[in-house]
Amino acid sequence: MFRIACKQVSAIRGYGTKSVFVGNVSKKTKPEQIKELFTKYGTVTAVSLPSRRGYAFVRMESAEAEKAISNLNGHTLNERALVIEMCKN
Repeated sequence: MFRIACKQVSAIRGYGTKSVFVGNVSKKTKPEQIKELFTKYGTVTAVSLPSRRGYAFVRMESAEAEKAISNLNGHTLNERALVIEMCKN
C-alpha cells in the first residue's frame, strides 16, 4: 500500500526533491510536528499525512532527505518510534 502512495506523492515532483516515507506515525501527530522535525535537516517542500493512517510523506531536497533519513529513523515522536525510508519512485 505504501508503494502506491509513494507513487502518488511522487507525482508532485519538484526538481531535485525526493519523497520520504515516515511510518509508525501516531494518530496524535500533526503535519506541523513532522515538518518541524525534518526542517532540522533541510528545506521541507511538502508534508502529507493521509487521513491519520499511521504514515506520512515528506518532500525535500535529495541530499537533505538522505541526511534526515539517517538521523531520524527510529526517532521517537508522540511515543512512537518512527520508521523512515526513501520512497522507491
